[in-house]
Amino acid sequence: MLARSPLTPRRLALLGALIVALAALGVVAALQPAIADRFGYALPGAHGLPGHFSYQGVTYSNDGLCAGGSACAGAQASRWSLAMMGANGFNDGSLLRQVAALPTLFGASHAIYEPTNDPSMLGAGGPYASDVHPFILFIQDPAAPDWYYLYQRPGGP
Repeated sequence: MLARSPLTPRRLALLGALIVALAALGVVAALQPAIADRFGYALPGAHGLPGHFSYQGVTYSNDGLCAGGSACAGAQASRWSLAMMGANGFNDGSLLRQVAALPTLFGASHAIYEPTNDPSMLGAGGPYASDVHPFILFIQDPAAPDWYYLYQRPGGP
């Protein structure tokens, strides 16, 4: 006597529909600014940068950003123009070096820049030493290429 399979075509169709619904729910959740900001990845668009991200195990933050959510004041985000960089000893941004990339959900990643003359690097065997964490990092503003968002580590400059 043959045993009847518990997976009938109808049950397989329901299981498939459940899997598709859960995947769609996961994508919708991942596109929410609060989720992106919580986990430190960017969303597509000019205002999709998160308020914080992790680099070398240290969290860097910019309180004016929150992945495009309405809970923050993006206009008050800390950012420097190329002229401001010059006034702060970074020339015209030429003393920045890309050290990592911030992932973006469904988009190109954003380069993370570290200043080569960061005061935290002094006496540490030169820039980019693995045991040294910079005070500040920059991410270029996607909407204005001459501006860079400033992210600071806790207890920064």
